[in-house]
Amino acid sequence: MGNETHWEKLYADTKHQSIWPWSDLVTLVMRHVLPQYSQTLEVLELGCGAGANIPFFQSLNANYFGVDISTTAIEQLHVRFPELKHSITTADFCRDLPFSGPFDLVVDRGSLTHNESESIRNCLESLKKRTHSNSMLVGIHWLSTESAHYNYGEPTVDPYCRTNFTSGRFAGVGIVHFASESHLRDILKEYEIISLQHVVIENREPSDYSKVAYWNFVARRH
Repeated sequence: MGNETHWEKLYADTKHQSIWPWSDLVTLVMRHVLPQYSQTLEVLELGCGAGANIPFFQSLNANYFGVDISTTAIEQLHVRFPELKHSITTADFCRDLPFSGPFDLVVDRGSLTHNESESIRNCLESLKKRTHSNSMLVGIHWLSTESAHYNYGEPTVDPYCRTNFTSGRFAGVGIVHFASESHLRDILKEYEIISLQHVVIENREPSDYSKVAYWNFVARRH
């Protein structure tokens, strides 16, 4: 991943402490995933962070598993959710996924977008061994090349990535990946895309007119 130190420092410094479920994720799961399953969902979250989505999946009585690169974040989750101590662990999910599954649903809220394209593809490839045909992948807040931030930071060898942001929301987080629609569809080429949203937000106050653009999607494994 290459971002281990960045994220460990952010969580150790009590940054990125969102604890409320992300509404985009809740909507997509309830609309596109839950109606497909009558049994208990087996769920894996990539980059579970501060555990914002855990209460949502607990409300569904899902069997929840989570991984994150930050040891500090995982230790805090073990305190908050002691019943999940053995199903939440530290891992670089682009190199190794510690849980065997099989999972019905894999979710990611903008964690894979902090990796280069090759690492994202590696993660999706490793998920094949831990999911089954017709399992679902839900991604939200995967950054778009139409975001103003794509023009900030320093270019990398990967034309879809920027790094070394000195200010703003990506300062101190290392690599940031941005996808065009064609690039995203290529990354997800082994999935059937059920829903694809391109969300654009332009800030009017404060009046910097900066544009944030990202992708939300639901995809089914072939």
